[in-house]
Amino acid sequence: MSHRTIFLLLICLTLAFILWVISGSSAVSNKYYIMVSDSDGHNTDVDDVPRQANFDFRKKRHRDDNSSVWYSQCRFPKCCRQEGCTDFPQCKDLLFQLLQDAVWIMRSLGIPYQIVYGTLLGAYRNYSILPWTADVDLIVHKKHWNDLIGTHPTEDPSRRLHVAVDKRECEDDKTCHCIRACHVIKNIDTPPESYPNVYNYNAYYMDIYTYFEAGDDSIGLCDRYYHKDWLFPPRNYTINGKSFLGPNKGNVSLQITYGLNFMHPIEGL
Repeated sequence: MSHRTIFLLLICLTLAFILWVISGSSAVSNKYYIMVSDSDGHNTDVDDVPRQANFDFRKKRHRDDNSSVWYSQCRFPKCCRQEGCTDFPQCKDLLFQLLQDAVWIMRSLGIPYQIVYGTLLGAYRNYSILPWTADVDLIVHKKHWNDLIGTHPTEDPSRRLHVAVDKRECEDDKTCHCIRACHVIKNIDTPPESYPNVYNYNAYYMDIYTYFEAGDDSIGLCDRYYHKDWLFPPRNYTINGKSFLGPNKGNVSLQITYGLNFMHPIEGL
């Protein structure tokens, strides 16, 4: 085989590789989005969002009255809660990654946040994510709601956040909003799970609630009111060696939610 033939062959192989890369990347956007749905799973109109990228957005669920609604589906890898498990990644590690991704987006948008509930509890007890928890909990001010549920690329193109507004969480309180975010990892072959199933013990997800001023000295957060100085100014809490903002008086917030003995683990907490 002549040098000219070898040279032409190398050029052909190089061009073929470039075309393969281009064709593979054009099928699914490499951007990392927050994707928004309403409480019934209908997609909102956002630009440049792959509607069927790595998971099935729209599935039909039949109600008892024979009507049907659309709901969202999320895909995420299986995870283990038992220490030392090698078959799957640790659930708490995936939740920590979910927390970091969400906080990165909020910081990039200039949206103040705080960790609360079980996420704050894990930080307060042992500077980590609770090994048996199913979610990550954050709060933001209601005025940032529309900014938060927009479409925002993040720094890591290998993962996606699928977000749906959950009106059931604070159904009777029109001042409260909640969104549920599922981690969606690209190139995972496990079948998608229905969105309502993110509540089960094997799933992991994130709750983002909104708070509002309820007077000069009070903050409203879903079904409770807090003294403003319990939450503000926020202070830093450490989770897995990283710093996250949380309530000024975290111990008071945890006592309200989990009781005076919140530092002593019980089943599920």
